[in-house]
Amino acid sequence: YLLGIVLVALRYGRGPALLTSALSVAAFNFLFVPPRYTFAVAEGRYLVTFTGMFVIGLVISNLTARVRWQADMALAREQHSSALYSLTRALSRERDTAALARRAACHVADFFGCQAMVLLPRRRNDLSVASLSALRTAPELEQVSELSEQFPLDERERGIAEWVFMHNDVAGLGTAMQAQHPSLHVPLSSTEHCIGVLALRPSGQHQLSDPAQRNLLIAFCDQIGMALLRALWADEAQRTARRAEREELRNTLLSSVSHDLRTPLATIAGTASTLLQQEGRDESRMSKALRRELLEAIYEGAEHMNRLVINLLDMTRLEFGDIKLHKEWIPLSEVIGSSLNRLEKRLGQHSVAVNLPAELPLIPLDPVLAEQLLHNLIENAIKYTPPGTRIEISAAAAANMVTVAVADRGPGIPPDAEERVFEKFFHGPYRHGKGGVGLGLTICRGIVEAHGGQISATSRSGGGAVFCFTLPIEGEPPPMPPDGGLAESAAEETAPPGATPP
Repeated sequence: YLLGIVLVALRYGRGPALLTSALSVAAFNFLFVPPRYTFAVAEGRYLVTFTGMFVIGLVISNLTARVRWQADMALAREQHSSALYSLTRALSRERDTAALARRAACHVADFFGCQAMVLLPRRRNDLSVASLSALRTAPELEQVSELSEQFPLDERERGIAEWVFMHNDVAGLGTAMQAQHPSLHVPLSSTEHCIGVLALRPSGQHQLSDPAQRNLLIAFCDQIGMALLRALWADEAQRTARRAEREELRNTLLSSVSHDLRTPLATIAGTASTLLQQEGRDESRMSKALRRELLEAIYEGAEHMNRLVINLLDMTRLEFGDIKLHKEWIPLSEVIGSSLNRLEKRLGQHSVAVNLPAELPLIPLDPVLAEQLLHNLIENAIKYTPPGTRIEISAAAAANMVTVAVADRGPGIPPDAEERVFEKFFHGPYRHGKGGVGLGLTICRGIVEAHGGQISATSRSGGGAVFCFTLPIEGEPPPMPPDGGLAESAAEETAPPGATPP
């Protein structure tokens, strides 16, 4: 009988176990206590037996029911802890605020079996109704996506969400505020203020009425609120880091500009002052050669300043991502020719050898940026190679790609500087020409990467350096002109005096 009471208490709980205790006493009396097969009791001592048996059954049933309740509670706590852990792990993988909100709505909808969405302010300090926007779940989550589509954000829903956002309190189904509304709105709070609102619409009115379910929902909201706060802090940290980086870049640029512009400004001011002093005097005292030399000094100083300003503007565009490509199908020889024409005076005693294959296809390039790219590479070779050395420009076509190389016979690149040469404000140790800010190669890398290519620098066997970049060929190019000698004629026309034709 006691074993039966234990089994019933384990399986069905306290009430059925109490009923089983009473039935066990009655069955014992009916079957074993004289007179048998009746409920009459002949001797009073059996009443003590009945009472003890009933009390023992009552105690066993209570203890067994308590053990069962504790086991159920432990299982529920384990499920809740597992759900919280799963939610925390999923939220920790997200960095973007919108993606984090979508992931949170997905987990809440899956665990509680209801429709869910997260509402966040569009602007951090704007608490108006218009500042709340529903973030739909990811397209690949069909179930949650359908639930979200069946959960429209109407004006009444927005009003409740705004009230929750402003007062940082729950509202909607089963609460003191709009208790008959089919949706429940819970604030996503941080230590300071409300960050967003979690809206849930269960399938039944009593689905979320269990206190344990409500407590778990509050724990979910606390985790989501902390994750959103972490994401907001991460965004703010990134913005602060970008501002600090821009400020550091601005200070470095100002320092470099003030240093590099001092010499050409002093040259321009000195030569202009000399010319002004001679103005109105007997100009025969100044020879034409000296006058021309002074004017050339002014021109060179102004050209140097112009190059610095162009590099600074290009670097600013690269830093802020303002480069917009206007690609055209153009031959590489045309870009090389334009770059060599611009550098004709700066080449001096350097010779240039251009080697382009006749079958080189047209390339989709931004003409202005491509010309600036080759201009910077050739100018870098002029600055870092002694006069009288040769600069070689070559190209080769591969599958959907063109590789261009600019090689020189200077001192080469130190082994530890092959990657650093493309960093901002980096200067090599063997400079022969006039220095710059140190942005030319950085701009080259930005232009090549904007075109979807790659650039590298290596030392050349026998001395010198090779700057090699690749440009992808996407799409179908237009037909080449019938003149098969385009590359050769272009190279001969654009090469400066002393340049070696292909």
